[in-house]
Amino acid sequence: MRWLFPALALMVSTAAFAGADTLFVGGFQNAALARGGSNFLWYRVDRVPPDAADPVQSCIDARDPYGILANYHRAGVRNTVRTQLRAMRDAGQQRIATGIVHLRAPAGQSVDGRYGGTLIDSTGGTLHPRIRDNLVAFLRDVYRAGFSELLFRYFPQGDNTPVWWTTFDESLFQENWQLIRSIEPILQASGLSYRTDLGVEGMPRAWFVEALGQYYIDDNRPDNPAWSEYARRIWRNYVAEFDYRRSVGFSFVSDSDPVRTRARVRHLRYIYMLADGSVRYPPLFAIDIYGGGTTDERTIFERHHHAMADLGRNEPWIVAESYFNDAVAAAGLSSAMATTGRQVRYFLQWPLDRGIDDCGVNVAPPNAYEAWLRRGF
Repeated sequence: MRWLFPALALMVSTAAFAGADTLFVGGFQNAALARGGSNFLWYRVDRVPPDAADPVQSCIDARDPYGILANYHRAGVRNTVRTQLRAMRDAGQQRIATGIVHLRAPAGQSVDGRYGGTLIDSTGGTLHPRIRDNLVAFLRDVYRAGFSELLFRYFPQGDNTPVWWTTFDESLFQENWQLIRSIEPILQASGLSYRTDLGVEGMPRAWFVEALGQYYIDDNRPDNPAWSEYARRIWRNYVAEFDYRRSVGFSFVSDSDPVRTRARVRHLRYIYMLADGSVRYPPLFAIDIYGGGTTDERTIFERHHHAMADLGRNEPWIVAESYFNDAVAAAGLSSAMATTGRQVRYFLQWPLDRGIDDCGVNVAPPNAYEAWLRRGF
């Protein structure tokens, strides 16, 4: 995920993948196992002036009014989104990701469950009835458009994201968990085959230190104890109440630093350990992969693969994000799949052009997909 609301951080189905959509791509023996698609959370993005005084805030302002979940009840929005869903399917996309961007809104500042045009007020861990109706309607339209599977993703913002916690916040933990708990039955009733990402780029990392020119990683010692406790408890609660095979756990952030990558991967056992000492991993993992600078998509993929293979973690992946309709990224990921043999279940693009990496989101709707199709995604 590219950043969503950086200023807020400072506030502080298991159905088989078979049949017609299974890919057999000539010349790409290491193609994804099934056809992918896009992350789809905004139905419109305004143009950002090239000379904007504050480019980051201008990008937020260009996207923020048009969140699908917050606006689906408004005149014309649902018809617009239905048309966009059909266009995405016509472009060859068969899977889709969406989710909820949420936080505990300041008292008295949310309107019908919305805190702005994208942010959803999660106070108390329940959706406002209007937002709940919006979610039900949108999932119904995704189903009717013929998408094969949904990845539903949680994007906690502001104080609700444990990434920024210095001490564990029981109240916000319970709010986030109750939100997940209240939405899961809606997903179950949608008719869609689905999986949940319990925290976008939310996989914590183990503590590490450089000593004598080498890095020492303590697998069972969290780098941020509050964050790791949050993830472990969310996972235990989810496994106790729902089918863990519906989830990818917590997706991994794209990271050009190999040490940080290993520290996250080696922390897996700690996060996915249940109260009785047994370990229950999700059946597949999700990772966001964005190349940039001197580290390309192939290198990031290969480093992550080797870190996981060293621990015997050979489950398939979902590549949950990369650049929009990007031939360079598609070639890099395809090459990495060939060199490592790592299976990718499917791929989902993020609505962001590589050349506008400082903007977070700049494409709506994300119809084009041919660069990924050409590489078997």
